[in-house]
Amino acid sequence: MARFNYLLRQYENLSAVASIFSALSGRPTSDWMAAQKISDQFLKQRNAIERGEFGAARRGLGEIQLELRETHEKLQQFDDSLSAYLLRARYQQQGARREEIKELLQFLLGKSPLQEGDYDKIDYLVTRFYALNCGTGSDFTSGFEDRIRTEYQQMLTQAGVIVQDANTAAIERYKFFRDEIGSLKTFEQLITQDVIGRLREFKAEFKDHWFHPDALIEMARTNLFVGQCFQNLANNERQQIDRLAAQLLSAGISEVRQPGGSGKIPVEDAQEISALSASLLNQEYRTNKERIARIAKVKESLEQAHNSIIASNEPGNPLPSDPLACEVQPKELETILDELSPTPDRLQQDLRARISHLSKLISEAVAPDAEINIKLGNITLTLAPWEVTAFHSDQSQLSPEEMRLHRLLRVSVALIAELQEKADLVCRGLELERLRNTYLIGARYLIQLSQQTVREIELCCVNGQSSLPREVCEQLLITRQKLIESCKQFSTKIRLAASY
Repeated sequence: MARFNYLLRQYENLSAVASIFSALSGRPTSDWMAAQKISDQFLKQRNAIERGEFGAARRGLGEIQLELRETHEKLQQFDDSLSAYLLRARYQQQGARREEIKELLQFLLGKSPLQEGDYDKIDYLVTRFYALNCGTGSDFTSGFEDRIRTEYQQMLTQAGVIVQDANTAAIERYKFFRDEIGSLKTFEQLITQDVIGRLREFKAEFKDHWFHPDALIEMARTNLFVGQCFQNLANNERQQIDRLAAQLLSAGISEVRQPGGSGKIPVEDAQEISALSASLLNQEYRTNKERIARIAKVKESLEQAHNSIIASNEPGNPLPSDPLACEVQPKELETILDELSPTPDRLQQDLRARISHLSKLISEAVAPDAEINIKLGNITLTLAPWEVTAFHSDQSQLSPEEMRLHRLLRVSVALIAELQEKADLVCRGLELERLRNTYLIGARYLIQLSQQTVREIELCCVNGQSSLPREVCEQLLITRQKLIESCKQFSTKIRLAASY
């Protein structure tokens, strides 16, 4: 029975992961595993064991093991296409389920060989699992860690990882990093000392020693502490930039020099650069250093201008005339727009992340069969009851035709949100000659995706007229019309921006 129970636990984990990947991709779980067939095989072997037919049970369990190995390989292939960013988009939302994170983390711990990107995903999931158990504002050293330690141990054991003795010297280094970053007061210190960069390098060197419950706990504690300190520094920096900008604008100063005398920048653009950079800080860990430096550079520009005003107001120092006419397009804003360039790959990634984000918001916030309004940045998205249901339903319980319909609805709603939210970004990118073609190509690609989805809905209604209820077809056509209208509004806005 030991082998039977081990394979059963493995099956349960793979089944849970297949459901997660189905939610992320819109594909049926049958793409990765024959769940009903394997379930029937387990029942058959259980009966054989109870009858004492151990030889037949061993052969049957061998067949199950081969099925599970094939399922594991398929899931690994799909997992290789997932990024840590996409997992953040799904699990950083309010209402993220710890059991789901636990299953996915156990699966990743059991991958062999681990890819470079897998360590980023494990790093994030270990931390998120810890945070969901800890709760907001909890003490990192509280007694709940005994339970977390036990759960990490169970995950490692069930993933087939042999746990060695903890590397106490490496664990102590985590405490050193927490002390160091806790002493920082400004972004300038964060850049100069490069604490986050050194922490990342340390974790990369230490990765062979990750797989111990104590090491995972220290990594999670450190990540959460660093995140809190980092956010405090970011908030403080933004507040100072906003305060300095408001003081300069009230004094009639609309533009300031960039540090080093490399050009000039409007004060309002300086605020926008700061806001855009700050909004990107949680999206891609590897490039945060550049964004931190950009925010610090903006604050330096504003501080220099503010200090010159104070000096000019002192006796004998007249206020300088013509405080600056903007001559140069700010390079920082161009760099940010370059990072946000809507390439096809980025648009596809954004669309998947959007579907995942909406799924979490809708499934945790409301009951199915109810119209809802969702606030997304500067837009409000209204979902009809059938669109809400498409995000709510357990896809594994649907027929292939129902799964296709729900996938179409989810993609349509996500495209509507992307069209509405990306219109202003694309228009801003079109203002820069160097990025103009890239943004035009991205806009056309988003329009093509929308048109393709519209045609797919039409074909679904035409081909399914004999089998689909009339009400379902009417609902699909209403969603189709909403997508068409959003696409038209997006196209009109882009055409106007491109004509200037």
